[in-house]
Amino acid sequence: MFLADYDFADNIVRFEPMYKKTSNSPFRVNCRCPICGDSALSDTKARFWIIELQEMDCLWVKCFNCDYSRPFTEFVKDQHPELWPSLLMERRKEQNVFYKPVEKFEPKHAPKKIIEKLNFSERLDKLPESHPIISYVKARKIPKDKWQRLWFTTDWQGLCNSVVPGTYDTPKQEYRLVIPIFNKDGEIESFQGRALKKSNAKYVTIKASESSTKIYGQDTVDSNKTVFMFEGPIDSLFIPNSCAITGGTLSLDFVPFPHTRVWVLDNEPRHPDTSKRLEKLIDAGEKVVMWDKLKFTSKDVNDMIVNEGATAEEIEQYMKDNICSGLEAKLRHAKYCKG
Repeated sequence: MFLADYDFADNIVRFEPMYKKTSNSPFRVNCRCPICGDSALSDTKARFWIIELQEMDCLWVKCFNCDYSRPFTEFVKDQHPELWPSLLMERRKEQNVFYKPVEKFEPKHAPKKIIEKLNFSERLDKLPESHPIISYVKARKIPKDKWQRLWFTTDWQGLCNSVVPGTYDTPKQEYRLVIPIFNKDGEIESFQGRALKKSNAKYVTIKASESSTKIYGQDTVDSNKTVFMFEGPIDSLFIPNSCAITGGTLSLDFVPFPHTRVWVLDNEPRHPDTSKRLEKLIDAGEKVVMWDKLKFTSKDVNDMIVNEGATAEEIEQYMKDNICSGLEAKLRHAKYCKG
């Protein structure tokens, strides 16, 4: 018997109605049948079992309603084919088959350039209440104590050219919200511009040098606590101890806080790109927040607050309560995407 079989069996049915583990040795778990749903029975009945057959040295699956009956491995192949490779891998690890230590890659960093000043820009907390950008951030319900971390420019393209000459060949006037990206020492290495009206490039990230950080929020987080890693800086402004990835995807080798980070992707269960990135993070052993039990339907934290009346506090509590990894994350992800 493989130890992995016990873990997979327990986790696969843990979220089924009326789940209970009746014995650890021999292993026995009971729930309503995920195949037939015990449809012919009352709501008080659960007749689906996974039991350990010691004489056969295996787990066996049996429903006493629909008469489904076969070894646990066949049940996984039949009902959870997306988990079969993972189960097979865990079994092979127990047998020490092709389990090789991974050589850690240490990326080399070129000297970084610091942006001393954001030209053509003004910090939001220094602008009058009557300024249009203030109306914008109020409408987005961005906390006032975070306004000092945001700038506004009427000359986005000029700002970009002042940091990276030639970014725009024929610059023209453009209004944007400017989000400076500080390193852990509080120095600006990059910045992101958010369009304030319809644009083909809603977000644009400019780096002062090739090695400039694209991780927003490093100057404010405590790395000894859980660090939530969002897809965008604005969402991170609502949740304490949060960072964000800017400017697209990033190799995990270049993302800080490997022991305390938790990934918070957008709430888009059927978006193929989001789903694939979430799957890759889970496969890499990363901790993630799963939105599958959330009562709000908006795709990100800011929209949940603006459009659905959510509070930052209840979203933060949900996130803390729904951090998962490994097999639990795989199972929840599979159900979340099928929805």
